[in-house]
Amino acid sequence: MKLSNIKLIIGREIRDQLRDRRTMFMIFVLPVLLYPLLGLSLAQISQFVQEQVVTVMVVGAEQLEDLPPLLEDHR
Repeated sequence: MKLSNIKLIIGREIRDQLRDRRTMFMIFVLPVLLYPLLGLSLAQISQFVQEQVVTVMVVGAEQLEDLPPLLEDHR
């Protein structure tokens, strides 16, 4: 296959893709809307997780000689 034929086919495919509105929406508009929305939702989720208090039970803590620093306050 000649290089000129390959260039012709590539040019035709690009032109066909530029005519398709759905493809243009998926390439340009959707990422502009989707990425900020994902970033904001991830920030909200991380803020919710940080504010949540978690209680952990240590089995056999009374048998430890030295308590780890995190457990000293909650004996």
